[in-house]
Amino acid sequence: MIPLILSLLGAPHQDAATHTLIVTGVGGEGKYREAFVQQAGTLITNLIEEYGVNPAEVVWLAETPALAPDRISGRSTRQRVVTELQRIAAGAGPADRVLFVYIGHGSDAGEPKLNLPGPDLGATELHALLEAFPTQLVALVFGASASGGFIERLQGPNRIVVTATKTGFERNETVFSTVFARAFGGEAADTDKDGRLSLAEAFEFTTHEVARLYESDNRLQTEHARLSDSTLARRFVFVPKGARSVSVVDDSAGAALLAQKQRLERDIESLRAQRETLEPNEYDRRLEELLVALATVNRKLRERAGVPR
Repeated sequence: MIPLILSLLGAPHQDAATHTLIVTGVGGEGKYREAFVQQAGTLITNLIEEYGVNPAEVVWLAETPALAPDRISGRSTRQRVVTELQRIAAGAGPADRVLFVYIGHGSDAGEPKLNLPGPDLGATELHALLEAFPTQLVALVFGASASGGFIERLQGPNRIVVTATKTGFERNETVFSTVFARAFGGEAADTDKDGRLSLAEAFEFTTHEVARLYESDNRLQTEHARLSDSTLARRFVFVPKGARSVSVVDDSAGAALLAQKQRLERDIESLRAQRETLEPNEYDRRLEELLVALATVNRKLRERAGVPR
């Protein structure tokens, strides 16, 4: 039976798998090919070493497999990406999760596409492939230029879509994937300090860091990331290795803490929705109070669940 606290906090069922497909597209130039490989390698290393993602459930496709032959599973052609998604769909259990991450260039001339060796993969075909995951929680992360249009094309029940840009018109090179990969290393992105990392937290960390990088370089920001469903993204949680086999006492005190946590999270979401209507100082004050309260509750839950600090 799933331990009560970890279950309600969003941790995956201990028997469920997280199927991960990382795709790096056409670089066009050597510096981009190498950068895409470095970003994907960092992300995969962090997922495996920090969060215990099963290496056997991680597939990495790239333009040039020779750049990391011991880690890259094959060439990132459209047909190979299609084949891998079909393979995952055929073997995934109903409660499994799927993480699809694209790192590379994108385009949008009426339809958003991933730029792959040979024919590109467009949103229409990708949408059809995703129909094979009716019950699984699926997260799609597009760290590409001109990727904003994927949200409208792919969002749906049990599906989270993250894009590096707001629209298909933001066509410049992005830094999103570099920062997103870093979000899974260390504790900086764990904003509620509960010892685990949700996709929503990874997204928030990435957007803040991207903005900071542009500001520190004194450059006009040319990418503005989007997230389709923050509620679902808070359910897509990555749990550190040491927290996977804990046991928790099911009692009224634990249930009360969980209810308090959920109430605070709803209050934070509500406050964030009001950001444009509040004075900045008032918004910051109220947000700080809520985050401190949430951190306190999460600390108590961690202590009860035996999650490493």
